[in-house]
Amino acid sequence: MNDASVRPERFDGLPAWRIFSDDGSTALVAERGATLLSWQPAEHLELIDSYADAAGVIDGKERKNLIEAPWVGPMSDGYTFNGRRYDVAEDAAGGLAGSVDFSGSAAGNALFLKGRVGGVDSYPWKLALSVVYSLEEGVTDAGRAAHLSVSVTVTNESSTPAPVAIGWRPSICVPGIEDVANIGLRIPARTRLASDPRGVPIPGDLALTGITSPLVYGYLGRKDVTATFTSLVPRADGVVSTTATNAESGDRVELTQEPSEAPYVRVEAAGSTAGQRSLVIAPASASANAFNRPEQTPRLSLGAGKVRTLTATLTVPLREDR
Repeated sequence: MNDASVRPERFDGLPAWRIFSDDGSTALVAERGATLLSWQPAEHLELIDSYADAAGVIDGKERKNLIEAPWVGPMSDGYTFNGRRYDVAEDAAGGLAGSVDFSGSAAGNALFLKGRVGGVDSYPWKLALSVVYSLEEGVTDAGRAAHLSVSVTVTNESSTPAPVAIGWRPSICVPGIEDVANIGLRIPARTRLASDPRGVPIPGDLALTGITSPLVYGYLGRKDVTATFTSLVPRADGVVSTTATNAESGDRVELTQEPSEAPYVRVEAAGSTAGQRSLVIAPASASANAFNRPEQTPRLSLGAGKVRTLTATLTVPLREDR
């Protein structure tokens, strides 16, 4: 069922929207960047590592919970498309959507946000973006569960093809864990992309490393686990499930994505950072620096008037004592 209501709210002065569901879950989304600020699937259970104030959302340097478009992750130093070179600022990781003020409205039982990006020197094409957030109640093999889904749709409003990649970068907290080092992780992938310290995959096939699927960490520990994965292995129902767990309690948070829409997932977990309690599990239609990787060009080009969509869902089983 999905019997949510959607109401305007403010986050430290920023326009935002609160989604309420009859199962008791809530979510808060800022209009700036269509950025998720909170998801509480039960009272006092916060699963999103968010911003302390509006300044953090506007500044964008932390990149928490960003909708990423028209590129994802960091880019090396610009890109070439159809024979023309475009320069990109070093701090433009994640694309241009994070600095857009979307307009929000209730769309039935979901939050619907609209915005536009492009028409600038670094990206002259013009894109329309729509982002839909919804809350749902469901069941898993463990019983009752809460779901938060986001769907990002990009329409090329230009008269020529445009390079387009889409991603979402949620910073996820696992119930009962205050230190990311204690999180367990399961990634259903057969290939890892080796990257430089900025997170830009190294050039060519040298970036690709075969791994045994699934890649399982019982505990992340103090190492920094930051990598992009592909050759994703779907479940029997066709979706890809990356899972972060609390090994002691059995609590888990699962992110699912459609492999046809999002054949990449990026994981960022800074276990060596004191006080770090969340990790990033980021589905994407292309890898970081994809605009400079020829093997991804066929996936990037979006024709005039054409549409590209990415949908992802966060799921948490709910214990009866919550």
